[in-house]
Amino acid sequence: MALVFSTLKSQLMVRFSSFNNSPNEAANHIANSFNIYIQGIMNVGNGSFAGMPGISTLRTQLTNTFARRQASKVAIANQISQAFDNCLKTLNTVYQTKPVETLGFSGFKSQNINLFNSFQNSGTEFGQKLAQNIDQYVKSSMITGVIPGSPSIPFTGPPK
Repeated sequence: MALVFSTLKSQLMVRFSSFNNSPNEAANHIANSFNIYIQGIMNVGNGSFAGMPGISTLRTQLTNTFARRQASKVAIANQISQAFDNCLKTLNTVYQTKPVETLGFSGFKSQNINLFNSFQNSGTEFGQKLAQNIDQYVKSSMITGVIPGSPSIPFTGPPK
């Protein structure tokens, strides 16, 4: 498999096309969509998704961020970005030997600040832009590992 942007985009567009009744509902929509998307990940050594224990923490952190109802949209964007960064760093793929390097974090944070600071014509548009931000962020990360064998083959590269 591979990361499929259209899956993430359609999930978020559909889930934000109607009003979310609670902070928990919005957080679940985002976390569940991200979880479905990330399970298709492959590293450059062709190792597939093996787990991401941080997904439950992501859900909790998003719920807490939305429940605070902060006036500062920059603060909201920063907290959401940090929650995703914490989560992605827990990603495990087959053959991976060290934590994921999230090289695109500062760009991800900037994109989210722009998203939360600008008017969106609809929840669908918000979902589409959030999906683009997440996809670019994930694809800018680096996964390092070793394919076993004789000789073993080390690798480092972005997910696919």
